[in-house]
Amino acid sequence: MTSVATRLEKLLTPVLTSRGLALVRVQISGQHRPVLQVMIDRLDETTVTMDDCVGASREISALLDVEDPVEGSYKLEVTSPGLDRPLMRARDFQRFVGHDIKFQTRDIKDGRKKFSGLLESATEKSIQVRLKNPDFCLIEVAYDDIQQAKLAPRF
Repeated sequence: MTSVATRLEKLLTPVLTSRGLALVRVQISGQHRPVLQVMIDRLDETTVTMDDCVGASREISALLDVEDPVEGSYKLEVTSPGLDRPLMRARDFQRFVGHDIKFQTRDIKDGRKKFSGLLESATEKSIQVRLKNPDFCLIEVAYDDIQQAKLAPRF
């Protein structure tokens, strides 16, 4: 995470918490007109509503106008995690044990970097995933080895 994103996370977390919301991810993308995406979830784990996003957007916008942590102009986008939500922290993985996930490791593991399967368990240090391959083997991966991960919803 960049230093700006880390600073934003520290700045936004208390504001969102006071609204009953949790910060899932802060991401800045684009060059000419960057987009600052703030992904939120509800602390009570119910569905994020449009009112949640609008209210959070107003508070975040006012806070960013005062604190000015991002250089230049940008577009603020407040979103819900969606069905393929990113899994960022140990508590995210723990919450979604029993769900299908996709993840990419930082280094090659078993001859590859991309995996998908059923999240069977999640501790404070690692996850165990039953891979979707011919033999459905179970692998353990430390959080430090995961580059990115997200839910893989079934349709």
